[in-house]
Amino acid sequence: MGKFLKKQILIQGAYNPYAWYIAPYAYNFTHAITAVYTGSLFVGIVLSLFFSWARIVLSSVMALYFVLPIICSVQQSIRYNRLFILPFGFLAFHISHGLRVRVDVIRLVFGSAPVQKMKQCVNPVFS
Repeated sequence: MGKFLKKQILIQGAYNPYAWYIAPYAYNFTHAITAVYTGSLFVGIVLSLFFSWARIVLSSVMALYFVLPIICSVQQSIRYNRLFILPFGFLAFHISHGLRVRVDVIRLVFGSAPVQKMKQCVNPVFS
């Protein structure tokens, strides 16, 4: 699983924002859901420090993110025999991929993304 997470953090997460930059028509909200999740998680953690309702919402979301992978991992354990690693993998994937997407969207906004340095990839929206 370490190789998989390393790929998400270093490579895979960047592909979505860069594709959106080069070809805006390729944008699909489902490709951004991991970034939305990590942003919501961050906001939820900050808000839960000040508001009890935010702790309840954050706890509910995290419980859901724990229960759903357990259900899925029970189904998948029949095929792959990886019952206990799948819930962690599910959470780790969404967090690592979402953080990388967010980092590369920020790089696009500030003009430091590698695709912005290539002349054939200049998008008039960001230039």
